[in-house]
Amino acid sequence: MRLKVVCLSLLLPVLIVSFFYAACKEPESAASQYQIEADIPITPADLNGQVGKEYIFTAHLDRELGSTEKCYWIIRNVEEGLSEDNYISDNNKLLWTFKKAGEYKIILDVWDPESGNSNITRSTSTPLAHIRKVNITPSELIGEPGKSYSFSVDVENRPREPEYLWNFGDGTQTERTQSNTLSHTYSNQGDYVITVSLYSGAASTDILATATTNAQIRTNLGLLIVPPESPIYTAVDSVFRVQCESGLLPENPFCWWNFGDGTDLLGIPGSNEAIHLFSTEGTYDVTVRLINEDTGEELASATTQVVVIEGTIDYWQLLRQTNYIEIELCTPRTNSAGSGIGCWDFGGDETIGRVVWRDDGFTSSWAKTLGDGTRITETINCSVSPDGSTITSLTAYLEYDYTDRPTEFYELELINVPIISQCDIEGYPYFDSHIRNETVEDYVNIIDSNDLISVEWSSDSQLFILIKQVTPQ
Repeated sequence: MRLKVVCLSLLLPVLIVSFFYAACKEPESAASQYQIEADIPITPADLNGQVGKEYIFTAHLDRELGSTEKCYWIIRNVEEGLSEDNYISDNNKLLWTFKKAGEYKIILDVWDPESGNSNITRSTSTPLAHIRKVNITPSELIGEPGKSYSFSVDVENRPREPEYLWNFGDGTQTERTQSNTLSHTYSNQGDYVITVSLYSGAASTDILATATTNAQIRTNLGLLIVPPESPIYTAVDSVFRVQCESGLLPENPFCWWNFGDGTDLLGIPGSNEAIHLFSTEGTYDVTVRLINEDTGEELASATTQVVVIEGTIDYWQLLRQTNYIEIELCTPRTNSAGSGIGCWDFGGDETIGRVVWRDDGFTSSWAKTLGDGTRITETINCSVSPDGSTITSLTAYLEYDYTDRPTEFYELELINVPIISQCDIEGYPYFDSHIRNETVEDYVNIIDSNDLISVEWSSDSQLFILIKQVTPQ
């Protein structure tokens, strides 16, 4: 008797785990697991659809689902013999978005999870879903009126005898073809949406799938470069812009710039602007090329000549025009909660913490009270070298005075941090510094009252400083 009790005590955990697994796992596919097979109609029974669009499948049950019953849906790729995914619902509907083109079977089990696999009804109705994806090349066209452009269509899970209906969005006659390529000429400038609809055979009137692309047609793609106002100085960022001689510049232009000093770069993505810093005085030929991003074809180009002189800007005076500072320090650290990347932020925002300049630097101080009563105060004291190129010393003190726990404070010290004069895309000067990796330790000391045990200076360390002019909101 004792032996039986011991054996039962050893088996009991196994029995519990087995019961829990049987009750919670998904239904198995073996036919022996299903006690009932029933004809549960599911609509649509034959779906022509496309990738990325949501569809609804409905199981027409002859009764209400029991309080613990679920509909277990299996979306199976017929060609691969694999399930794309499974879905469990509390009702008779499946909302599904196909992620991949292919032929799919929709399989339904009515399942009671509390009884495991002992009471599963599998529907003998298995709808088919023919899912396709249509791609148009080029994915976006930038062109001119009067010029013929060729388009092609690629279909994933293509029907046996496909046909294509082309609509170029300019009011011209739509055209239905068996060929997956077609050329078109636009008469006028403008922005057009090109739509291609896929059919199966000449007699078919049902659209299987669609795709769209955009065409930007411009009257004249002749370009002009608008350089920054003279003089252009070395060591100062200069903003160059490109525009059309007439008509509109295409949206999201893909502009490649060469500044004649060995620098070849892509402009600001989606913008007609580029920022460049010349390091040596001289005369330079600046060239911009407007490129078709898909084909690499050059659509237009322009060149202008600029003269760069040695920088004689009074950086100290430029620096005194700024009224905002932002400091961010990130580095690996260890505290009582463990190890990770610590980040400390100092500086005001668009409404508080304005910089006040004095003869050799500036100060900034602000305070505010949060909704929970927490009082935040910060003071920054900074000295700058006479030529405006270096923060010789800076101390920042940030304090959080909580109502429900001890006060926390953070203190930052910076020594001899170089700053560089820049110019934003609207022409306003600003100064910044971005120091990375182990060298951050040469410029920084951080004190943190919040359980800080140690900091580490590594390739993950970085110090970022921004000093600029902002307009108070």
